[in-house]
This record gives sequence, C-alpha cells and structure tokens, in this order.
Amino acid sequence: MSPQFQLIVAIFESYTAILGDNLLPLDIGTFVLAVLAGQLAAAALTMHKPPGPALRTLGLGLLAVQVAAYGAFTFYPTDFWLFTDSRNGLQGLPPM
Repeated sequence: MSPQFQLIVAIFESYTAILGDNLLPLDIGTFVLAVLAGQLAAAALTMHKPPGPALRTLGLGLLAVQVAAYGAFTFYPTDFWLFTDSRNGLQGLPPM
C-alpha cells in the first residue's frame, strides 16, 4: 500500500472522527496534500544516494509486517472503531 494512500486514510479518519461526517472539499484537499507529500518525498529520495542494503532490508521487513497485519486484521479484527463498518456494524469479512 502506498504511503500516499496511508496518509489519505489517516487524515480522513482523523477529521471524520472530529467532525462526525466527511466533507467533499476536505476529501479533495486530503488527496492533494497526500500527492504533494508523496512527490516531495520522491524528489528528496532522488536527490540523495541510493539506500544501503541494511535500509532496504529494513524497508522490506516493514512492508512484510504491514501486509501480514492487513491480512490478520481482515480475518481477525480487534474490537476497535476503525475496524467496524459504519453502515452495518460488521467487523472484518462478512460471514458467508
């Protein structure tokens, strides 16, 4: 999952928790802010030397932990509001 998407989700969940509802101008602003942050991060990375093998290994390890966490929380969600579907109150995958 891209860092921009993670930033969009974090900002969206934060402001909807505060305001209680989502607003289209804030949604668009969130997207623009995330794209800008991603472009600035990419520009900063291209201006520096490539990361060493230790940093690459750390990044791949963190990616593997993130993928495992998404899979685990999909099948076994915790009792936290972020994992509850606001439309029907279900958590995780719906029963078949």
